[in-house]
Amino acid sequence: MPEEDLQGMAIMLEDILAGWSQGAAAAVAQNRANGHRPPTNAEITRSLTQAVTSFRNENVIGPIAKYARVYRELRLPVVPDGKGRFGRLDVVIWLPGVPDLVVKIDSRPNAASAQKLAFARDAGAYPLWVRFGTGGIEKIDGVVVLDIREAVQGILDAGAPE
Repeated sequence: MPEEDLQGMAIMLEDILAGWSQGAAAAVAQNRANGHRPPTNAEITRSLTQAVTSFRNENVIGPIAKYARVYRELRLPVVPDGKGRFGRLDVVIWLPGVPDLVVKIDSRPNAASAQKLAFARDAGAYPLWVRFGTGGIEKIDGVVVLDIREAVQGILDAGAPE
C-alpha cells in the first residue's frame, strides 16, 4: 500500500480526533464544574471509538459514505504472543474499492496491539494506532501512529482546580 495513502487516511482521522478533543474538553470541564471526576481510560477509549466510527460520515469521505461499513471489536484469526484467545481490533471501516481502515486504540504500549496491526497491514489493510495515556510509542513499518497523548491530557486537565 502506498505510504501517502495511509498518511492521507491518518490526516483525515487526526482531523476527526481534533474535533473530538475540543468537544470532550468542554464536556469534561463542565462535568468537573458540577463536581464529577475526570474520565477513566475506559471512558476515553469508548469515546474515541465513537469518534473514529464517525470517519464514515459523508462529511469526511464524501459520497462513498453510504457504502461504508463499520465493525467494532472485530475478531482476528491471530492469537498474539502470550494471549489465550484471538485478538480483536477496536474499529474496522470497510470502504468499497480501497483497503480496510483498521484502528487500534490504546492508553499504553501494548505488544499484542502491535502484532494485530502488523497482521492487518500484512493482510492489506490501512492500520492506524491511536495512542493516548502513558508510555512510549513504538514505530512499526507500515503502521501510522496517531499520538494524541497531549490532547487527552488536556481533556483530563480541563476544569481541574488550580
